[in-house]
Amino acid sequence: MKKVLLVFIICLSQRSLSQLVSSFSAYEAQGNKVSELDARYKSALHTNLDLAVFKTEDEQRFFTEAYQNMLAEFGSFLAKSDFSWEQQTRGFNRIYFNENGTVDYFLFDFKNLDAKKAATFQQLLSEFLKTYNFPIKSKVKFAQCSPVVYK
Repeated sequence: MKKVLLVFIICLSQRSLSQLVSSFSAYEAQGNKVSELDARYKSALHTNLDLAVFKTEDEQRFFTEAYQNMLAEFGSFLAKSDFSWEQQTRGFNRIYFNENGTVDYFLFDFKNLDAKKAATFQQLLSEFLKTYNFPIKSKVKFAQCSPVVYK
């Protein structure tokens, strides 16, 4: 029983250690390069279908719906966590998924967001991602970026 519990704890800790939630600027300030992530993760959607993970119209539609649902679920999580935006807030994110649908990296950028609010956002996003699993699996790691508007 102790061995099973130990393996379970190790698996949970490895999952949380493998996720990184950060602003783009903080990620690069640590000596990392987004371009290196982009080289390791294939584009989920791309105008050139040879470069896309999801190529058919049905795959693209299913992916887009799942991606939008993920952002909506996170928005609901923020609201349930009593996180509120004082005003409409525009941002940009790039999410890097591994093959089984867990998020490896979630990078974000906001215009005009104070440091305290950004830190709270980052902490809540990390918490959300600990239990969130994207519903689409793939044979390769993939990434998606998008502008976002939080209200």
